[in-house]
Amino acid sequence: MKFERSIIFGALVLALVFATPDRAHGADINEVTTGFTKNNKYDFRLKANYDAVFKRTALNREYMGNAGIDVVKDLVFNQVTHRLNLRAEFALYKDLGIYIGLPLILSQRSKYSFASGDRYHGYSGEQDCRLAHPSNPWVCNPDGVNANNSRFVQDGLASGLSGFGYNDSLGNAIPGDGDVSAIDSVRVPPDYQVANGAAGPRTLWEGPGRSGLDQLHLGVHGLIFSQKRHPSFPDWRFGVEFRLAVGKVKDFERDAAGDTLCGAASLNRWNCRPTLNKAVGRGVHEIRFFTTASKFSQLWKGGGIDSFIHIYFQMPIAYSSDSFYADKYDFSGSFGEESKSPLMKAPMKGGIFLGGEFILFTDKVKGHKISVELTGMIEGHFEGKDYTEAYELLAGAPGLNLYCDAPGGNGSSNSSYDQFCQNAALRDRLFYYPGVSTVENFVRFGLRMGVHAQITKYAKLSMVYSLVHEQEHFLTTDDAGVDNVNPNGVIDVATAELNPWHRPTINQAGHRIRAQETLIHQLSVGLKLMF
Repeated sequence: MKFERSIIFGALVLALVFATPDRAHGADINEVTTGFTKNNKYDFRLKANYDAVFKRTALNREYMGNAGIDVVKDLVFNQVTHRLNLRAEFALYKDLGIYIGLPLILSQRSKYSFASGDRYHGYSGEQDCRLAHPSNPWVCNPDGVNANNSRFVQDGLASGLSGFGYNDSLGNAIPGDGDVSAIDSVRVPPDYQVANGAAGPRTLWEGPGRSGLDQLHLGVHGLIFSQKRHPSFPDWRFGVEFRLAVGKVKDFERDAAGDTLCGAASLNRWNCRPTLNKAVGRGVHEIRFFTTASKFSQLWKGGGIDSFIHIYFQMPIAYSSDSFYADKYDFSGSFGEESKSPLMKAPMKGGIFLGGEFILFTDKVKGHKISVELTGMIEGHFEGKDYTEAYELLAGAPGLNLYCDAPGGNGSSNSSYDQFCQNAALRDRLFYYPGVSTVENFVRFGLRMGVHAQITKYAKLSMVYSLVHEQEHFLTTDDAGVDNVNPNGVIDVATAELNPWHRPTINQAGHRIRAQETLIHQLSVGLKLMF
């Protein structure tokens, strides 16, 4: 029945899009530059959009309880992004144009805080947990998350940030000499200790301010059908857009002075980086195919509805040499990383936008038009390696780095990974964990509402608000390996069957990171100049 209702709903939408013919006004989403006509030899447009984006996600962790695997509260991720989108469009011929776009990140900052409220929903194992930890009851505290029971902290993912580090078996802080053999417990700074009912600061870490350019957008689009030229037809547009990676690749490099497992610079350890990278690039070249159909139906004099449907599909096509997607980070030929097409490393995306632009008022002589937009959207994000909300807690985390016995040595602190230490190319590239992880499929649902006001024949203003929700999904799903060296139904440790990207601390069932309760608010203000 649900499928039948979806078919009926889709038919109604398409019927609205291709409704009875009326004089075209052209929805803002479906406008194309056009030239070489009797009254319009040339067409050139400049667009500038300012976006403020606010994203909040609950970063929770799997927990192996008495009744199986549960998901418990841990951290809350908040990110604020200010972006300026610049775009220039040129007409090539009738209803055919090209454009170039620059999406500049003016500023982007992330903050990680401890979650509040009931941590374990219906947690039946609290009493057993308290018996197992008589001197550390906060580990079992069901009433909230703090530095003493946060899985991110206790797994060493926060070490090197906000003063967190490691202790040896005697409770002494481990010096920054790279010796991990003496690690016994995570060191929590005094300000974060649970004492007298106080849980300490609620902010775990505030990341560096980032800014810059990720990609340059180059596109060509045109109308197959034009309602203006043929009133019985809709406006039907096709286009292709190339998104070229031109910005510096984003990397999170923990401060060596704050990472207790990083020694002096003279040791030249490959897993210790002394400065913070504040770039925003991913090093991914992508291609985007899209089509839009719209149809104006006059409902009153000077007004009506421009209904539309927009469909797109986007996929990676290549990677820059300094990105974490480059061939030098592909170990499927020598180790147990799943072999995939090079195009499948970063995630693919696709989506549908359905909506209408309600024309409230039109004055053709003065070039005035006021319209209200209402659009619903659904987007699918396919499995692939990506920078996630947990990225800055994962990149270079001592709990994820695989330390060898010495720079250039052939052994590690974990004998299961000795074969990684013996491979110089792999060791030098992955012993500082890059932070990108394999994200499972998920869907986005959203709604956008806006006002568009054409104030002259040459200028249009717009203001749009969008609200987007993400389906909950796992952020860390890298497989343990491939059973191909000694096929026996299991992944054998200390063999090349192991996947160098896999870290049991975050990838093993019962330890994975789950993104939940994601909400994205976006406010856009735009100006379009038409010549």
